[in-house]
Amino acid sequence: MMLSSPPSKYQPFQQSY
Repeated sequence: MMLSSPPSKYQPFQQSY
């Protein structure tokens, strides 16, 4: 995972990242 603690903006992007 490149984004360890992504903000709420990246919530829908929690697939293969």
